[in-house]
Amino acid sequence: MQSKLSKASVLALFLGRTQAIEDGTNGLAGEAPCLESYQRITDWGALGVDPHAVHGTVASDGGYVAVGSGLEGDEGNPGPADSFIVKTKGGCSAEDIAADSIYPELTDGGSGCKGWDWVVKYGASGKTDKANWVAESPDGTYFIVAGITEGSGGKSDMNIAKIAATDGEIIWEMNHEAESGAETVAFTSDGGFVIGGYLDNESDAAE
Repeated sequence: MQSKLSKASVLALFLGRTQAIEDGTNGLAGEAPCLESYQRITDWGALGVDPHAVHGTVASDGGYVAVGSGLEGDEGNPGPADSFIVKTKGGCSAEDIAADSIYPELTDGGSGCKGWDWVVKYGASGKTDKANWVAESPDGTYFIVAGITEGSGGKSDMNIAKIAATDGEIIWEMNHEAESGAETVAFTSDGGFVIGGYLDNESDAAE
């Protein structure tokens, strides 16, 4: 049953470093980390209907990158989910972000720190796609996004995409058709990367 979508639904991108927890000599934890600032995007045209970010990372240029999914169509008639990746501009401090509002909103083409760097939405029309994890390459030139895409018979397939760091262009995209899903990605010391997820190689059994 489709849940009712709220116009108040937003994608919140958390920005700024948080205070680290340092344990005291008495064995008690120190001060809890606090949120310094955040940015939000409510542009459903760019991200899809009712977008949700599920993972993010700090880019080498100081910007922030988040991945997730938003629904196709419009609020009155939403469809399956599409994957998205969004990057904010580097060099924006917490003070820059919250210069005019404690709840700043990024916009397409916004000046300075009020605009996002780029946004890319991708996936097969009419099928469910979800980005689950993002990692930046050691040289900072691209991102690898791990996720799922809808395969034959409505079953999920592993989806991996390589995204250019400069403008979000999809360099390549590949699927693994084995009732599978990619849930995490990490780069290795030799410049490659490893994917973590699941495979359903046997009937009614996930591995």
